[in-house]
Amino acid sequence: MNNTKRLAKNTIALTFASIVPKIFTIVFTVYAARKLGSLGLGEYAIAGSVVGLFSVFTELGLNNLFVREVARYRDKTGYYLGSMLVLKACLSAVVLLSIGLVTKLLGYSEVVEQTIYLLALALVFSSFSSLLTSLFQAYEKMEFNAILGILNSAVLTVGGVVALYLGYGVVGLGWVAILAAAVVLITALITIGKKFKFGRLKLNKAFLGQILKEAVPFAAINILITIYHRSDMVLLSKLPIIGAGNEVAVGLYSASYKFVDTLQMVPAIVTGAAFPLFSRLYLENKTKFYSTFQKILKYLVILGIPMAVGTTLLAEPIIKLAYGPDFIRSAASLRILIWAVGVIFVSSLFASTLTSMGKMKVLVAITALNVIVSLGLNLFLIPTWGLGLSFIGASLTTLLTEVLGFTLVLWYFSKHFYSINFVVMALKPLMAALIMGGFILLTGRHLFFSLLLAPPIYFGLLYLLGAFDEEDKKILVNLVGVRR
Repeated sequence: MNNTKRLAKNTIALTFASIVPKIFTIVFTVYAARKLGSLGLGEYAIAGSVVGLFSVFTELGLNNLFVREVARYRDKTGYYLGSMLVLKACLSAVVLLSIGLVTKLLGYSEVVEQTIYLLALALVFSSFSSLLTSLFQAYEKMEFNAILGILNSAVLTVGGVVALYLGYGVVGLGWVAILAAAVVLITALITIGKKFKFGRLKLNKAFLGQILKEAVPFAAINILITIYHRSDMVLLSKLPIIGAGNEVAVGLYSASYKFVDTLQMVPAIVTGAAFPLFSRLYLENKTKFYSTFQKILKYLVILGIPMAVGTTLLAEPIIKLAYGPDFIRSAASLRILIWAVGVIFVSSLFASTLTSMGKMKVLVAITALNVIVSLGLNLFLIPTWGLGLSFIGASLTTLLTEVLGFTLVLWYFSKHFYSINFVVMALKPLMAALIMGGFILLTGRHLFFSLLLAPPIYFGLLYLLGAFDEEDKKILVNLVGVRR
């Protein structure tokens, strides 16, 4: 199977692995928001954010290292998997103790505290299953990831709806999370036992030391990313704010964040499928490596710009449809966060590419700067001692720091490896998206007609503007050929 078809096959698999679970997530989030209200949704989001801050310590970049190395040296799978399972067990024990201590110090309500403990146990199960799914990714068998992702979301959604319907509330959702994580772990173990043959698992102390040394930059960047993505809700839950209670503010922020998090599946799908391919091409064929990178970047720009423009104009009807009128204040946050996602569409590809090249120190430095700026802006924009913008301040912080991170990674990549004229690349998609936005305004921002007619208008304009070349058409033919 050639590189284009392999990438397409894995992209399709990861698409199903992301889209179907996201559909489940949307259904559950809409039901939970209407059942729990902004207060209950905020309580669950706080618990998830606290546990999420520690999730990185169950992984420490080991999964990414595992994918990169096994994709290159499959004969060492037994060594890597055996050693990393031992590390996961040790890290999980430390994480459980740390979560318990920090939860007591933060002094949350009884409901939030109980939910934190339950989600922490679910996290341990998930940490082991994530390593096993990394094996599928390394072998470029993403169809198994798709099955497990759908299974996890199905259990979470069905179980969550039942728990809320029966009146078990936020704590009931914690028990459902444990059930889903356990089911996925057991299924992953059964799948590996039946479908993969790589010999016995092995543990070698010298080999273990090598893993730990190589995992340091991966661990550093994962810790920084986790702090960056999770600290805003924790700060929002504890800083003095105006206009709403802390739990309500977190609920309103979480509502818009859940929507944009769903859209982030697009770059996650593409970079997840491209990562093992890039890891191989960087060693085997630099010319093919850079040409593949540029094509993928072009497609992400084409997808990201209209998404940001359209969501900005349709924020209110989207929030009303998804969560109801009680969450209408989330629309202002959504209008800001959607542009952060637009930036993530392209910056995530740069980050994945630099990781496949082994340039982790650069990513660590850029991410560390982002974390510092993010914490500083949140402390200034959110609380009453600053601008007192509450969840709007958290949204602005996310956008500003994403722009900063993208600017730095684009500058570094263009200076040291491959020059990217991003303005020229984005010009035609931006023109088409603005015209599409004019159409949305003419429809009175009617959600149904906009979603139905805006995409063909946008892509039709791109075609007329000459945004697609002959190679794009050949790639489309190859993608269609994968399904035959």
